[in-house]
Amino acid sequence: MVKNRIVLSSNKFMPSVFTFSSLILSDRSLAKSLKIGILKKSAND
Repeated sequence: MVKNRIVLSSNKFMPSVFTFSSLILSDRSLAKSLKIGILKKSAND
């Protein structure tokens, strides 16, 4: 009974983990491009 409950909750949890990790990944690339943009801006100034 408890095992089944854990499996169910983990199945519900898995997609959110995937979306969370993909969010973090896109966040990192976004932060990188922002950093590059800031560096370029400061270099232009």
